[in-house]
Amino acid sequence: MTDPTKGRDSFVTGSSLVRDVDPQDKDVVVLCKTQAEAFDIAKADGFTDIDTSMEGDPRFVSVRYYSTNYILVWQLDMFFRFKAFTGALGLLQIKDKAERIRLSRACLYGEIETVNTSEYEKVRLAWEAANAAGVEAEK
Repeated sequence: MTDPTKGRDSFVTGSSLVRDVDPQDKDVVVLCKTQAEAFDIAKADGFTDIDTSMEGDPRFVSVRYYSTNYILVWQLDMFFRFKAFTGALGLLQIKDKAERIRLSRACLYGEIETVNTSEYEKVRLAWEAANAAGVEAEK
């Protein structure tokens, strides 16, 4: 298997960033140049559990290699939304998986109303930062 992070911007995200949580796997976000490049990586030998639907979102594809999930994105705005989620999760240290999922949906899709009200302002700021960075990156 060729390492999909080689020569590409990438970062670790998800539960492995939360102290005192034993992650079952590792999640890595990888920025690809094009959708075709992402699908070429996904079709490479060694990857399993190829998911091109990701709950109906056509902006990334997820593949698995042993205990590592690679989230392959090709749009800068989605890449920065994942970065916003990663930063918010690193700061908030949410241990509950359902709450982490709500945080990811808030950062990725703007579903801010699903987040615990005590964290609402931080998540709203993360969402705005992700949008601003994505817009700036596309210029």
